[in-house]
Amino acid sequence: MRITIILPFINPSGGVLSTFFLSNALVSLGHKVNVVYPVWQPSFGQWIFNFKRARTRLLNTSRHLLGAFDYSWIPVRFNLKKVPYLSARFIPESDFVIATAWPTAYFTDSLPESKGTKVYFVRGIETWSGPEQKVLNTYKLGMNVVTTSRYLESELTKMGVKVKGRVPNGVDTGLFYPDPAGLKKRNGRRVLLMYHRIGLKGFEIGLKAVSEAKKQVDLELVLFGTYKPPKISVEFEYHRNLFGAELRRLYSSCDVFLWTSVGDGWGQPPMEAQACKSALIATSSGGIPEYTVPGETALVSDKPDPSKLSEHLIELIRSREERERLQDAGYRHIQRFSWVESAKKLEDILSRL
Repeated sequence: MRITIILPFINPSGGVLSTFFLSNALVSLGHKVNVVYPVWQPSFGQWIFNFKRARTRLLNTSRHLLGAFDYSWIPVRFNLKKVPYLSARFIPESDFVIATAWPTAYFTDSLPESKGTKVYFVRGIETWSGPEQKVLNTYKLGMNVVTTSRYLESELTKMGVKVKGRVPNGVDTGLFYPDPAGLKKRNGRRVLLMYHRIGLKGFEIGLKAVSEAKKQVDLELVLFGTYKPPKISVEFEYHRNLFGAELRRLYSSCDVFLWTSVGDGWGQPPMEAQACKSALIATSSGGIPEYTVPGETALVSDKPDPSKLSEHLIELIRSREERERLQDAGYRHIQRFSWVESAKKLEDILSRL
């Protein structure tokens, strides 16, 4: 198959990285894959009225122009095609053309049929990133909708959208594995939490859980993210913009990974952390129900309840036996989820369109 995937940018976000891993896997199955992104980042609908959004858009455009995003840590086996801006003239003829983030859906829908059968890969309900109605309207454009998790399929079905299939994320166990350099730093108390400013990521929930747990056990909070360090009252260690081997070593250095998302479409970091043998405590959101077995491979809270998450933290900090049991079970279980298997699922869906 000739497959073209349209990205709005190549900033190293979860959606972009997932596209890269999936595209590599598609190539390994014998498909020709073009991943197209524009130098001039498309508008997400609000930047004109917001100085910070305007500045970010211009900054990203300059980074794309200068090639400042470093992907040397991941092999790029597909054709990564940089174009000046999103226009049909720059899109190769393919069997399938796939939209990703919501602004690319409008563009993909406008393409001539020669560019391929139109598919919309929905990785999240992206109302947080643009005008709500404009985002929701993309799901009703009439393209073939594919998504990642049962959660997203359910949400889209409630909107009257027919989902053609699910393509769950995988994990690259050649990149994410227990790294000896990281494992040496473990002391039974290191808890890793992702810092993100978007509310659905649940950082405040995680912080409350940690604060409550610290009243009863001695734990060390480790944060990672792409922003400047937050100003919070809890003492913490911070790591910014880590990818590839550096991120693997960070996951490996922490005894517990705390995931407190309330609205992710899938949730990639918990998979990577488990592949590095970190014990997972998580809220039941996105893909968590699909790649964990509550009580066996992870401690899962049905609701984003800081008190319940705190109880889980206290349990794992106090009990080395339980902590190591979850680390081992989670590590074994997550090996089942590969990007090649994900690519095969997408291959099957496309073959039936």
